[in-house]
Amino acid sequence: MEEMGSKPIAQEDIKAQVEKLNQVIENTDEKRKKRKAYEIESCFGDIKHNMGFRRLHLRGLQKVKAEITIVSMAHNLRKRHRQQAKQAV
Repeated sequence: MEEMGSKPIAQEDIKAQVEKLNQVIENTDEKRKKRKAYEIESCFGDIKHNMGFRRLHLRGLQKVKAEITIVSMAHNLRKRHRQQAKQAV
């Protein structure tokens, strides 16, 4: 296996580079997961605490999906309203 002119690349060098790349990928994945978890938890916390929605009132998968959709839409509308109010000031 030869690259970079006529110098052969040692197998250990390739393994070391692969290790470094794997570490970089793991670090970025961990950061992404942490950020995503924080963003999701803040939405649920806002819905539970500020909107007072703590339990589902309907039964059945379709009804639960509809109820969660309505609560999510209300959350998004509330959030959008606050953004527009800030821009108006």
